[in-house]
Parts: sequence; structure tokens; C-alpha cells
Amino acid sequence: MKRWQRSFCALGLAGCAAPAPAQVALRPAQAAPAEAVVFCAGTVTEHEVHRCVWQLTSEQQRHRSYSQRLLLRRGEFSRLDTVSGSGAPQELSSVYEYRGGRVRSWSRENRNGVVRGRNVLADDERWVRWLDEQDRPRVRAKTTISGLRRVLSARGRVESFSSVNWLGQPAAEGAVHETRVLRSAAGAVLERRFFGLRGEPVQNEDGSHRITFEVDERGVERERRYFDAAGAPALASGVHLVRTRSNRFGEPEAVAYLDVQGAPARETRDGAAGLRYERDERGNELSLTLLDEQGRPLVGSNGWAMRKRRYDELDAVIETAFFDASGSPVRERERGAALVREPRGERGNVTSELFYDERGEPALGTQGYHRADIEYDQRDNPVSYVYSDVKDVPLRSRRLYYDGDRLIREEHTDAAGKPLLTAQGYASYEISYLEDGSEGMKRYFDASGGQQVTCHGAAPQALQSELAERAGSLRSCYERLLRYGSTEEGKLMVELSVDGRGAVLNAALVQDEIDDGDLTKCVLETMRVPYLNKSEGDCATVRVPVVFRQKR
Repeated sequence: MKRWQRSFCALGLAGCAAPAPAQVALRPAQAAPAEAVVFCAGTVTEHEVHRCVWQLTSEQQRHRSYSQRLLLRRGEFSRLDTVSGSGAPQELSSVYEYRGGRVRSWSRENRNGVVRGRNVLADDERWVRWLDEQDRPRVRAKTTISGLRRVLSARGRVESFSSVNWLGQPAAEGAVHETRVLRSAAGAVLERRFFGLRGEPVQNEDGSHRITFEVDERGVERERRYFDAAGAPALASGVHLVRTRSNRFGEPEAVAYLDVQGAPARETRDGAAGLRYERDERGNELSLTLLDEQGRPLVGSNGWAMRKRRYDELDAVIETAFFDASGSPVRERERGAALVREPRGERGNVTSELFYDERGEPALGTQGYHRADIEYDQRDNPVSYVYSDVKDVPLRSRRLYYDGDRLIREEHTDAAGKPLLTAQGYASYEISYLEDGSEGMKRYFDASGGQQVTCHGAAPQALQSELAERAGSLRSCYERLLRYGSTEEGKLMVELSVDGRGAVLNAALVQDEIDDGDLTKCVLETMRVPYLNKSEGDCATVRVPVVFRQKR
């Protein structure tokens, strides 16, 4: 998702990929036409209308990679689609359901009409519950959040929203529980502030408490600035000010990152001081160039200076190529390819992922395969991955199983179909879910199909101290990752089974917020080395948290 879209999508507004705050009742228009369509560059919800921050003409819509199409039937707001310049749906759509003349819920559909769940309003119209396709709580990943409580202004605009669990009780993502919003008269977001469960000022994931926005007469963002809880200028991902220049259709042409003094600064995620876009006639990004402080092409944190894309007739990306500062092909770091092709099937899903080197020849990516062929179920969930080498000889497979849209089992097999032990230390796992919809227990299985070691012994303090000391040495694994240009941060949870001799019977990651194969391998290899201290009893299973953060 583009960063400039987040001022709308962070509110959970309908039409964004994230769950949306509720659309509320609309007053039927007098003598309204049977059907009307409106295009918006951004929307703001009010009691009486679902209005555009900037309403687009049909001509403007055809030149934007992203806009919202609002459908009204007989004066009632009926549907919202996020569409490309060709008019093809790009994200989840919202279909509104009325009762007693008021919106009570809305279904979330993908581009193929598959219902991905519903958002349901409580009687007070302020609690929005997120439900899946079976009316179970739909939970944001790695949280217990399955809804929002909103505070509405006198005219019905959302002034703040707070995360809640399936019972409507306060919940948080990281430190953030509540987000307060200030808007312009037209509805454009001018400020966001973040608060914790006790109402205290907190920092969001970027490290700022308050974000201010300067917009043009259309509501298109021109500048954003970051501040701390005391109101002082702050750095978020290494920058204080983000300045954006957009074309006449509201699409970004150039982005500049600046520090507190107004000097060019490198944003830590991109590793660049600026961005430059080239677009096609429908607003799609043809190229993105990373720039240094002097405006010259710069190889960023992921190993490339320019990214070029090709699209199909429905504006979906089917090919991405990477280049260095001189314009020569180069392999990007994450997947280890200079060219990635992603053909799509009739339903719009990526059916294959293929990697090529700097000469355009088939190549193995960072995960050791050239090609991944993907199959989907009728709900468009991926159910099978077959990985092959440069000669299209199968290497291994991965199979996924679902309960509706909930992943409940994953299996890894070799080319012969036999269970294969992964680098994470398991051949398959199963997930159970709690009543609130969040993930519960994960059970891991080895290549023989047996559940991995369950230990009933205890870990004495001496062993726990040694484990913690070993975890501290893992910083070297992370520093190695940073040397390759990564800016990822996060928490890993290592589960170890240590026997009465100090030997490690099993080691696996049960939580991984960074998801880097090289880091995983280094962490597990280090933690598997036998310990001087031992368990009490046959063996003890211990979970060791490891948090990796860059030095500030």
C-alpha cells in the first residue's frame, strides 16, 4: 500500500485493505435516480452522506492507479469499490446492508465476489465488530483486536477510534489503543495522535506520538511531520518531514525526506533521501527511483536503486525488474532476483513466481528455488506451492489447509512427497484458535509425523540464565543481517527442549516478526549448541524471547 494512502486507511475506512469503521445511516435523497456512481480520491464518513474529500471526474479517475467508486441506489449508499484506472477492483469491496433505513452491517468481498467477512454495527452505532465468513471474530494478525469503538462528532464524522476485542473490551496493537483524528472542513486528515490503554500518549510503530498533515485544496497530502508526546519534532524511521509533490491527478511524482533542521535525511526503511516516480496513463507506477541527498540515484536498503514494473490489462503487476544506480540489472536482496515474473490466472491470483538473474536467465532466489507454482481454493486462499529449480525440476512442496479462511495446518514435503524438515525445525504444524478468534496453540511435527518433543521436566535457574546469556549473543546474527542493508526489527521466540545432559532435543521458532531465512538459520544454529547446565527430569521445554532493534 502506498504510504500517502495511509492517512485514509489507518482510520480503517471502507475500501482500504484493513477493516473499516462503520458507514452510518444515509438520508434518502428526494427524487433520487435509480443508480448513481461517484469517484473519489479519498472519502470521509458522515451520518448523512458518504462524501468525497476530492470528487473525481471520470477523466481523472482513468488516470489514477487508485480511487474509490461509490455506488448509490435510490439514494442509499450501496457499495464501495477501490478501483484502478481501468476500473478493475484492486482491494476488498464493501457492500452495505440496511435495516429500518439505517446501515447495520456491510460485507467485505474480494474481486471475485467471495465474501471475506462482515463488519457489524452495535445498536449504538459506535462499536464495530469484525466477523469472518462464518460470523466468528475476525482478528488482526498478532493481536486480539476484532473491532473498533468510535467517537463521532455532531455531524457524524469519526473523531477517534479505539481497538477492542470480541467482547468490546479495550485492546492494543503494540502500545497504541486509541487514535484521535483532526480533519479539515472537507474531511481531509490534518492530524493523528496515538494513546495507550490508560489514555496516556504513546508512540506508534514509526516512533511518533503525533503526525500532522498539510494538504492542498483537493485534500491531497503535501507534507507530513512527526512529533513526540511533548510536542517536540521527532524522527520516524529516521525522518521528521516528508514532502510530496503530486501530479494533476493526485498521484505522487516525487517524495523528499528531511530531518528536524530541514536538511535531506535518509528514511531507514528505503535507505533513501527521496523517491521519484514515473507513471503510465492510468497512474500505475512504471518506475520508482531511490535518490540520495543530492537527488542522484542511490542503491537503497534492499539492494536496488530503481524498480520497474509491468502490468496486465487489469492493472495488476506481472513483472518487476531491479537496477543499480547506473541502470544495470541487479538482484534485490529479499528474493535474490534481478527480474521477477508473476503471471496471473483467470481469477486474478498469482499462479507462478519466477526468478531471473542480471542476464534474464533463470536463477535460484534466496530460498533456493527458481519457480513457485501456486494453486488456490474456491475462496482464493493459496493451498499449494510447488518449488522448482532452473530446469523446472520439482524440489519441494508446501500444502496449506483452512477452516474457512483460517489457516489450520501447513505441511512441507520433498520432491518425492515425503515429509521434509524445514530450516525452522519442523515438517508440519497445526494451529488452534481461541474463542476470541486469535491464534491459540501451535503444535509442531517432525518428519516422521510425530509431535515434536513434549517435556515434563523443569529448567533450573542456572539453565535459564545460560539460555538468556546465549540469546544475548544472537546480536551477531542480527548485525550480519544489517550489514546486508536490512532495516527490519522485531521479536523472535525460540522454543528449546533441553535434556538432562544439556543437549538440545528440539529447537524451533514459534514467533518470528522478521522472517528472514539467514537470520533464522543463525539463531537456531546458535541456540542448538549444547549447554553446560541441564534440565531437571527427562527434559525441559523453555521459550526464550529475543528482540532485535537497530541502535539509535
